[in-house]
Amino acid sequence: MKPSILPLAIGFACLSLPPAHAGETGDHQADLTLITQGENALSQAYVTGNDKSVELLLSDDYRGISSHGTISDKAATLATIREEFEPSC
Repeated sequence: MKPSILPLAIGFACLSLPPAHAGETGDHQADLTLITQGENALSQAYVTGNDKSVELLLSDDYRGISSHGTISDKAATLATIREEFEPSC
C-alpha cells in the first residue's frame, strides 16, 4: 500500500494561509498599547503581592514557565504569590 500524500498536501496548504489574530483591531499600535498595559498591570500586581489582581488578569488556562523550567498553572502562581506575601507574625 502506498503512503498517502494527503497529510503532506494539507500541511503545505495550511502554511500558505494567513495567520489568524483573534480580536485584532487592525491598528497595530493600539494592539501593542493594550498588550503593554496588560503586561504592566500583571507585573505590578505580581511584585506587590496583589493576588486579587493577578487572579483577574490571568486566564483560567494560564501556564507559566519559570527561569528554572518549572511549569505552573494559575492556581500554583496564585499560591506562590500568597506564600511570598503572607504577613509574618
